[in-house]
Amino acid sequence: MLRSRTRKARTFGSAPFVVNVSELDMARSLGLLRQDVPIEVTDCSKSNYGVAYQRRENIGIETHGSQKAIQERCKELAQSSGFQLFVKSFSSKANDSGNAKYICKKLNGQQFFDKNTSYDEIECPFAINVHGVDGSWKVTRINFAHNHVMRVGFTEQPPAEGTIARSQLAKRNTTQDLSTLTHLIEAEMLPRYDGKTDKMTGAAIARFLVGKGQKLGPSVISRIKSSIDERLGGDMTDSYQKLESYLRLLAEKNPGSIMKFEKFGNGTFIRACFIPNIGIQVAKRSRRLYGFDGAHLKGEMNQRGFFLVATSKDFNSSILPFAFSLVPVENKEHWIWFLYVWPKRKLQKTCYPFCCLKDM
Repeated sequence: MLRSRTRKARTFGSAPFVVNVSELDMARSLGLLRQDVPIEVTDCSKSNYGVAYQRRENIGIETHGSQKAIQERCKELAQSSGFQLFVKSFSSKANDSGNAKYICKKLNGQQFFDKNTSYDEIECPFAINVHGVDGSWKVTRINFAHNHVMRVGFTEQPPAEGTIARSQLAKRNTTQDLSTLTHLIEAEMLPRYDGKTDKMTGAAIARFLVGKGQKLGPSVISRIKSSIDERLGGDMTDSYQKLESYLRLLAEKNPGSIMKFEKFGNGTFIRACFIPNIGIQVAKRSRRLYGFDGAHLKGEMNQRGFFLVATSKDFNSSILPFAFSLVPVENKEHWIWFLYVWPKRKLQKTCYPFCCLKDM
């Protein structure tokens, strides 16, 4: 017999909630909230108090290229407003699609307005819902209401001396220290690895931080390393957006080259191909033996596309790459597109007819 799983209702207490106007302004400045989205901020007794929602439409100014990117933007809102975020739920689907929900993290010793509800049960109503389709992530709903004192854990020492016994667990806000620790690793540890993170393991980072008096968990260290990788390699979405102008510039600086770039109506990358003029000359003067292969991209780009290449063999039996293509997935459609790009134009007049043999 199947059992139905019931979701436990969240408890926010009976005390009135509070919406900070400064937090709304910060959300707008970060692009998470549009100016025209209505929000009830006067009557805290209403059920929609502090809620920004427009029937699952994007309430933000822009979309984001990944779930990680939109999470970092939401995290920036939390840091500037004096609280921490916690990933309440996350579902991932194919093509970088899915849903996620971020809530206000309950810190040790946090002071809630409602003193009658158990501390173990009460939660903050603040929540951000995001939704992504094909790598385009948007904010669909934000509840800006809070039911507790803000900026808890920004210091481990009380603002004044006294004789009141303190809890053994100090109030803490680990989010506020990550940027400082990241800069510390970049300044002192990264140069020892020649400015690269390939051999800078999580264990090595942990030992380095212990020497600095900081002890962090594996997940936090992983986030720090990922942020360093992003800064070193640049944003992947920006890289794809700049690819068309880069290839066009290469074609202009190398007359006779072949460049083809395809994108959707909203500017999203589909596929690209580039054959430099020197590659065309190589194909003209090589033996009538051509090879085609696809390869995964390295590092963070591994899940962001495939690299297709066409090669020829000269009379010294050296393999010479001469045509290159970047596609989202390696399939028959993209291979046919790649094969039809390079013989149809300048190579068609000089290359003999040929046939392709599969390697499997």
